[in-house]
Amino acid sequence: MERGRVKIWFRGKNYGFIRSQKTGNEIFFHRAEIVSDGDVVEGQKVEFETERTSRGLKAINVKLKS
Repeated sequence: MERGRVKIWFRGKNYGFIRSQKTGNEIFFHRAEIVSDGDVVEGQKVEFETERTSRGLKAINVKLKS
């Protein structure tokens, strides 16, 4: 699992970007990939895995941390 923080969250569109603690890259994620309860907040810590898609990396199995 990688760690990072939510950089930006578009509430009305249910997607955002995570800044990876390991690489500093911004990684796309969608609300459907969140496997824990709670609301997404910018700056929030997360743990996640990545999957390569035709559009680049995507975060999957995203766990929101407090």
